[in-house]
Amino acid sequence: MYSIDLGEPIFDLKNIKIIPRWQWWLLKLVPTHHKTDGNSTISFKRWRGVVYIVEIEDQCSS
Repeated sequence: MYSIDLGEPIFDLKNIKIIPRWQWWLLKLVPTHHKTDGNSTISFKRWRGVVYIVEIEDQCSS
């Protein structure tokens, strides 16, 4: 099992790539994993050794 520390940067903003539409369609078939740490939740998919970040959500309580 992989461990993700949401307190540390997990990707370099300069190296983010937009994936082609056909590849995004294939990723819809891959299960989405969710990791929660404190008030943050990250949703991601793993396919062929690559981690695709789907959503990062900060759940701030008022």
